[in-house]
Amino acid sequence: MPTAGNMDLEAAAWMVRSLGQCVSSLFQSQEGDLIAGGWDGRMRMWNSQGDVIWTIEAGDRVSDFARQDDYLFATCGLHVSAFSYSSGEQLWSYALEGSADELTIHNGQVMVVSSVYDIEHNDFLESAVWCYSFTGELQWVSRMSERPWTIFSIKR
Repeated sequence: MPTAGNMDLEAAAWMVRSLGQCVSSLFQSQEGDLIAGGWDGRMRMWNSQGDVIWTIEAGDRVSDFARQDDYLFATCGLHVSAFSYSSGEQLWSYALEGSADELTIHNGQVMVVSSVYDIEHNDFLESAVWCYSFTGELQWVSRMSERPWTIFSIKR
């Protein structure tokens, strides 16, 4: 019988999911689905029973997710991308100026934060908030000199 000092965590787990690379972001749906994004751009969705539903190779670090109905939005390196939540099919993808950091859904639109880091100055030089429609049409961009570290929507 194992003692607390040498207990194997995997032996105690009832379900193990593997992305096959280091995880950089997680998303769990209200239905119990789990989506993991990796440092090398892989995204994988499991249902609540642990079955793999789809796997996507997005090409760069996945840092954030947001979902609305059958849309799954993700920030992947320099890109903001939209996927079909149910099939994983990529619907659209756009490169931003700098790293695509975080996103949220607000008033039926996708808001994405990007930032440009300058190694010589050891600081963020410029940033922007990008607004896209669900179908990928750019609505507006607001640029600023400071980095917005996060973005969220307040529901009233």
